[in-house]
Amino acid sequence: MAEEWCEFARDRLCFPVGAVILESSLKQGMNIQAEESLAGTKVTILNNGPLRVEGDFTVVDQDGKEFGLGGRTAVSFCRCGHTGNAPFCDGSHKRNGFAAITPARDLPPKP
Repeated sequence: MAEEWCEFARDRLCFPVGAVILESSLKQGMNIQAEESLAGTKVTILNNGPLRVEGDFTVVDQDGKEFGLGGRTAVSFCRCGHTGNAPFCDGSHKRNGFAAITPARDLPPKP
């Protein structure tokens, strides 16, 4: 299933490690099926901390192999680079003084 899920030619989406897909970006250029598949997914960028993903989602590596999330409907992804459980957050940002305030903003139009 992970391989089919990650075939962009079929207008399906996946969350490859290192990629961030925000709710608002789904509304541009995706068909209704893809939009509905992540409609309940929310990505929150926590100040001085990780990316928090909540809802109905799948996480795969660059080869399309799915991470087993143990039934979780929310996970946090490391932004500081110090985690011992990559790509997931283990709280290392607190011990290492990671600082990144990231207020929401509009991206420039796509070229």
